Amino acid sequence: MGLFPSYRTSESPAQIIDGNGDTWLPAASPGRNGEPLYYNATGPEGYSLTPSEIEAAHGLR
Repeated sequence: MGLFPSYRTSESPAQIIDGNGDTWLPAASPGRNGEPLYYNATGPEGYSLTPSEIEAAHGLR
């Protein structure tokens, strides 16, 4: 077991496409609020977000 618990599970998506068409990939971090974090791989740089934060801010495709 690592230093931090991992929130990534086999049910976590390998990538997320938001409403803007940007691709989000899993971030190497422990997660937040019981969810894994994702970083925006194709859009503007910014903070890593959880899937629910991505959906609230950008929508999903």
